[in-house]
Amino acid sequence: MVRLLSVIIACLLLSACAVSREAMMKADYGPQPSKEEAMQKVKQYLSLVLIDPDSLKLACSDDIRKGWLRDDPLGGTPNFGWLIYCNVNAKNRFGGYTGYKNYFFAINKFSVVSRDVTDTTNINLFRGFAP
Repeated sequence: MVRLLSVIIACLLLSACAVSREAMMKADYGPQPSKEEAMQKVKQYLSLVLIDPDSLKLACSDDIRKGWLRDDPLGGTPNFGWLIYCNVNAKNRFGGYTGYKNYFFAINKFSVVSRDVTDTTNINLFRGFAP
C-alpha cells in the first residue's frame, strides 16, 4: 500500500496544477485533523452517500496532507483541505460487496469532499505551503 500511495502521490505532483500558488497560500484549510477525527468525518460523509452504510469497510493511510480536489470532474472551484487517502468497500444494491475502491477525501472545517483516485486531474497534494 505504501508503494501504491507513493506512485499516486508522484502522479499527482506531476499532474498539471490549475490552481495558482497565490490561491493555495490564501486558502483556508482549517485545523489539521488527527487520523481518528479524519476517519470519523469520512465515515459521517460515507453514511450519507452509501446505499448500505452499515456494511462499510474502511482503511485509511496515516498520512494527512494539505491539498485540494474538485468534486466536479469537469472542473469547478477547488476544495481546499486536509487530504486523506482511503480504501472503501461497501455493499451495493444487490447485497454484494463492490470491492475496495481508492479515494481521496478533502476535509476542512466546512465539509468533506471525495474524489476517486483514478481521476488525478482534479486532485493535488502539496508540501511546504503554509496557510
